Amino acid sequence: MGCLAPRRRSPDRLPSPRTLSRINSTTTLGAMTTLTSGASTIVPDGQLVQNKSNKNNDAASDNSDSDTDEFAELKQRRAEMAAMASRIIALYDAGVPLFTREALRNVALQLDHHTGIRSGEKNATITFTGMDGRRVRLTTQSGAVSATAVHPDIVLVNVKPQVDYWTIEKLTGNALWHIRRFDPMRALLPLRITHIQEARYRDANGAISAKGSSTVAELASNLAHMSLSADSATPAEAPAPRARLDVDELQVAFQRHRDEWEASDACQQLRETLFASLAPQLVPRGRATVRKIVAFACSSMTEEREGGSARHAVQHAMVLTVRDVLEQIQSGDHARQRREGRQTSTLAKSESAFEPDTDYESDSTADSAPDETTNETPARKTTTSRKLARPITVDCFAQDPAYDAADRAVLAMEGISVLEDPYGFLAVDETSVVISVAPSVPVRQIVADIARPTAMIWGRIVDDASAGGARSLSSPLVDDMGGWSDPASSRVKQMIEADYAEFDFPHDPHNFGTVDGVALYVRTAPMQRPPSPPLTTEQASWGSSLFQKLHRTLLCQPTSV
Repeated sequence: MGCLAPRRRSPDRLPSPRTLSRINSTTTLGAMTTLTSGASTIVPDGQLVQNKSNKNNDAASDNSDSDTDEFAELKQRRAEMAAMASRIIALYDAGVPLFTREALRNVALQLDHHTGIRSGEKNATITFTGMDGRRVRLTTQSGAVSATAVHPDIVLVNVKPQVDYWTIEKLTGNALWHIRRFDPMRALLPLRITHIQEARYRDANGAISAKGSSTVAELASNLAHMSLSADSATPAEAPAPRARLDVDELQVAFQRHRDEWEASDACQQLRETLFASLAPQLVPRGRATVRKIVAFACSSMTEEREGGSARHAVQHAMVLTVRDVLEQIQSGDHARQRREGRQTSTLAKSESAFEPDTDYESDSTADSAPDETTNETPARKTTTSRKLARPITVDCFAQDPAYDAADRAVLAMEGISVLEDPYGFLAVDETSVVISVAPSVPVRQIVADIARPTAMIWGRIVDDASAGGARSLSSPLVDDMGGWSDPASSRVKQMIEADYAEFDFPHDPHNFGTVDGVALYVRTAPMQRPPSPPLTTEQASWGSSLFQKLHRTLLCQPTSV
């Protein structure tokens, strides 16, 4: 839907870029949140400025009463939050998981129950289960419009729903972000519903543009430039979103970035690290087997934004590198190449001592390697009774709501299947390698609750003491935006300390830069699932209801991923 460009001189229309800059610099610090029982209300600075000439004793008294009431409400809310946080921590320390396969599958089935829910065309009520076993119903709000603090002509539109994962830090925090969003009915819900939003322009008639920008700042900048350059009498469309690459363009760009990555020192270092750390654990030398890679938050490659698409393309290329190394290790190619590289037969025999005596081909069959194009071993006669190694194919999956049609098409060409949220998490198991660099969802906490993958490439685990106390969430005066996206909870750290060994990831801050860096974690303990905690009194009483048993039977049947 088209809309008219804002007039340049109209005082109630969009201000100039200089004014926008001043607004952007003041609204974040100066906006005030009024706590209500329903939702937070943002009050711009201009509405708080009082005309000194209109002040009198009655107004001063009213303001004093209002401040007192607001302070009392804030104090009461903080007391409720503290009591709820204590309850959540008690459940968490008792071993109650935040995330379970049953809960994830339940949400996925409900989102897929009717067509049009995931795309935002329809709304529906989704049932979630809290840490105490009680159910809460939340309704999606696709199409809802909310105001922004930048300008009344710029609004946020809910495009489509997505699963919202609340970490233990979010559930128990008491900063301003948490105070504004505290709801006793939802306080025990680790899983909720949020929405992908777009910033869109609203014209003088109230019509909202059909397309928008991913951020408010981008749309405001485009509108400001239009207001200065366009003729006020000439109708114009709303600012168009950034151009995205089509399938053919993206395929060429991805191949270029992949070639650059594979020729880099970082790629070579990663291959060496993977061989050194995983070869002793995986067949044929070890007992573990990797059958799939699940990557999270590698993001879209189609939008050329400040080099971001190049970083995203390299991260997907890294997934393919890991896949190639895993298949090479598990097919025996790595050990066979090392044997062929020996200068004497004596050294070759000593190298073969590391190989199992059965189920894999001997040195006499090393010259009949699998065809790299078909990944199949041709039929051949051997002079030994040993069985041939059966090639293991490693499947690749990726989950990110930012993927568009071009991303999905190009990734499919490269052998990477895109999964809807939360099916990526449901695909993670003990035969998986998880890859996640700077995600916006708590991948580490979710994985720690549901599986023990063979290996993970994700943010390095850092002790709180080494962070100098900068990570504390206890101050109510700090608006930390709800905590970090992917924090390492105590449960994550216990998993790493008990079951995994850490290996360095190549230093490449441009493509894999995070605050604490990236590391490779390889499982050293026997393959196992996370222990199932005992039911609490609340869960046992609630779980005994007939309705819940029927609910689990109908909606939470195990399915193959």
